[in-house]
Amino acid sequence: MLEYSVEKTVQQTMTSYANKLLPLILLFILHPAVQAQAADLPSKEEALTIIANHEDLKSHLFTVVHIEPGKLREKNGFIHDQALLITVLGPKSAGDTVRILKQYTMFYSQEYGWYLQRVLNDSRGIYVEISSQTRGRVFVR
Repeated sequence: MLEYSVEKTVQQTMTSYANKLLPLILLFILHPAVQAQAADLPSKEEALTIIANHEDLKSHLFTVVHIEPGKLREKNGFIHDQALLITVLGPKSAGDTVRILKQYTMFYSQEYGWYLQRVLNDSRGIYVEISSQTRGRVFVR
């Protein structure tokens, strides 16, 4: 009789803990930002391809030092939940053989995957150049 009572108490305690932790575990597993961050991190080769495309150079000229996932807050207060700080060793410019340490901040979106962007200006006006994981190089005018 005593053994049954102890087993029942232990079982009730375990069930109680499981019922309390289950919603937290499900929230963590099913949260979209956690899923996208974990599933979509680019490999070093993918990151190098995006950077080389962005710099208009060959990817073999760059070496990834490290990739650090995180969040980024813009000056206007907007927060990018999925950002990567990528540090590479690469050429200073297209015609230069001197290698320097550079850092790039990549962002993630459903449309482009991981991407780099910059705002440029030419004779036709301002435009955005996006070098992305899924769509390659895109120019938005």
